[in-house]
Amino acid sequence: MTSVVEAVREVTEELQRAKRKFPPFQSMHEGAAVIREEHDEFWEDVKKNDWLGARLEAIQLAAMAIRFLVDLDKYAGQSRTGQALEAIDRWDARMDANPAEAEDMVFHLREILNNQPRP
Repeated sequence: MTSVVEAVREVTEELQRAKRKFPPFQSMHEGAAVIREEHDEFWEDVKKNDWLGARLEAIQLAAMAIRFLVDLDKYAGQSRTGQALEAIDRWDARMDANPAEAEDMVFHLREILNNQPRP
């Protein structure tokens, strides 16, 4: 039987692995999409009655939920416009960005601003 301490250790290890492999979530929508994908994989294993697969997916799901909390805490209480301005400031600080990074920044800003709630 897995203890709480062991489960937390496994989730923490998965979180650290993911942080080394992937950049931080850049928006709530990105974080939610990753969490949804992990949930879908978890649910598939549950439906197949694959205990080991479901266990591994539950670890990944928990790690991504924690990553959501950590990566996106900076946006708490901040408007989409504020998020966009922060992103512009980060990009402006790296003026030597290559064209691919500039294109990524434009798409990121569009994502932030297009998801702004309508008045």
